[in-house]
Amino acid sequence: MNLGLRYIDWIWHVRGSMIIPSRLSADAAFDRLDALFREPGTTYVRDGETLVFQKKNQASQDKMAVFDSGVVRVESDPQGTRLSYDLVSKTLLLCFLAPALFFGFGEFFKYTSSHHTVALVDHTPNAKSMVANLKSGKDDTIQLLNPIDNFMGAPKPEKKDASAKLSPSKEKKKISSTTSYVFAGLFAFLYVIGRILEQYLVHRNFRKNISKNNGKQVMDSGLATRRIASYKMLLK
Repeated sequence: MNLGLRYIDWIWHVRGSMIIPSRLSADAAFDRLDALFREPGTTYVRDGETLVFQKKNQASQDKMAVFDSGVVRVESDPQGTRLSYDLVSKTLLLCFLAPALFFGFGEFFKYTSSHHTVALVDHTPNAKSMVANLKSGKDDTIQLLNPIDNFMGAPKPEKKDASAKLSPSKEKKKISSTTSYVFAGLFAFLYVIGRILEQYLVHRNFRKNISKNNGKQVMDSGLATRRIASYKMLLK
C-alpha cells in the first residue's frame, strides 16, 4: 500500500485486534466467526490463518452490512494468540466526503448569489441611488397616480420595496446556501458517530462469537486430565 495513502485510509478502514484463547487454532476461531460471514451477499475464503471476505448487496439485517470487504487473521503474539482484522467500508468514505461536497455547494451558491446581485446593480438604471435611499430611509418608492386615475378616485399604490426593483422577478426565489451547510454538518456528525460506533460494534461481535462454545464444552488440558483421573477413582 502507498505510504501516503496509509496515513488517510483510516477514514474508510476499521482496524483492530484482540487476544483470544491460545488453545484455539485458526480453524477453530474462524468456525466461531462463521455465522458473521454466512449472510446473503457475502462470500469468503479461508486460507490457513487468513480469512478474506467480500460483500455485495448486503442486507440491512447483516451485522457487518456497513463493510464491503476485509481481512481477518489469527496470529501468534507474545501474549498468546491474537485475532486481527482490517475492514473496508465505502459507506464511511461517502459519509466523510459528503460534508465537503455540500460545503462546496454552499460556497458556490453564495458566490453566484453575490455576483448576481452586483450584476443587477450595475445594469439597473438608478439602482445605486435606490439602494442608497433605501438604506438612508428616504421614501422615494411611492408611485404617483395618473391624473385620470386620480380624478376617477383610484386608490394610491402601495409603497414598493426598492430591493424588489433590483430583482428581475418578485416570485423568483433566491438560492440559499444555508441548506447546503446544514447537510454538510449533518453528514459530518453521521460520519463521526458512525466511525466510532462501527469500530465498537464489530469488535464486540468478534469478541462475542469467539467466546461462544458452539454447543461444545471447552476445557483446558489440565482440567480434562483431572476429570479423567476422578472418573478412574470412581470406577475402582
